[in-house]
Amino acid sequence: MGQKSKSKTGLGIGIGVGITALLAVVLGNKTYREKVTSGTKTTASKVNGATQYISQNREEIIDTLKKASNQISELLQAANEDVQKISETAGNLKETTMNIKDTTKKTAQEMKEIKEETVSKLSEEVPSVPAASETKEESSADESNVHPLPRGKESI
Repeated sequence: MGQKSKSKTGLGIGIGVGITALLAVVLGNKTYREKVTSGTKTTASKVNGATQYISQNREEIIDTLKKASNQISELLQAANEDVQKISETAGNLKETTMNIKDTTKKTAQEMKEIKEETVSKLSEEVPSVPAASETKEESSADESNVHPLPRGKESI
């Protein structure tokens, strides 16, 4: 005999002895017997009641399950449509954002070119003005032309 069949045989004998001991305790003690039989009767009556309810209301139960299944299907379909709309909107938003970015870049470049053209036109049209510190003679306010205020009338 192999090792596996010895262990299976030992396990079977152990389970058999355990069940026999359990039955002996349950059958030997009146309170345990009564608890087991009342629990078994209660469980059997509940199973019978559930079985009768299901058999009597079979069509109702099936209709309810069908309605629930249809509602779930409709919800899933609506969710799928919403996801598709969101995806499309996100794609449109991305495209619009890229268009705005390109337009902004073009506008900035055009404004830069206009500024450069304006500055170059102004520098061609306006002669250069010498700085005030270059010569004293060229200043518009000559010291000889400045007349001080008479005394006592400093703040007129």
